[in-house]
Amino acid sequence: MIKAAGLVLMLVTVEGIALADQTPRTIDDVFHAALKRSETVSNQEEVTFQAGETHTQALGSLLPNLSGSAYFYHENQPTSFGLSNLDQKQSKVTATQPVFIPQAYPGLKETDLTLKSEEQASKQSRITLFQNVVTEYFLVLAAERDIANLQKESQMYIQRIKDLQAWVNIGRARPADVTQIQA
Repeated sequence: MIKAAGLVLMLVTVEGIALADQTPRTIDDVFHAALKRSETVSNQEEVTFQAGETHTQALGSLLPNLSGSAYFYHENQPTSFGLSNLDQKQSKVTATQPVFIPQAYPGLKETDLTLKSEEQASKQSRITLFQNVVTEYFLVLAAERDIANLQKESQMYIQRIKDLQAWVNIGRARPADVTQIQA
């Protein structure tokens, strides 16, 4: 009974979706919609992004740090001969090289491997989502086909009952035959 109620609910949902939007949906459309709604894929992409940031920070700790600034000042000063221009220009570049730490390179390699691992996990979560979408897509297509078949079968039974009632009226069939078909 519960299984039948679940099937009816699924068929009503499928039928409601088909009635609400008559445009056919492709697997690609459904997959892109599922990508937007999937928490698993978005969480995995966030973890991949964080691993990439960690790797970038680890790499940045090994590279030299460059910083620079520039300054320009212009002033007109009055003199006894008229105005004189006073220009001051200043620029500054600072470079710092981090101290060589041999233990930092294995850490960089580890963050690189972690990043690659998370990228693969992200790809795998997308593949799993695609497999689930394809399975459900074809289940919905099968349910739609089943609905169409049940509607045709129902129409055939209705026509059979009408034919039997007509035969009962002319005496070629018994009323019990109509009752049997109606059951």
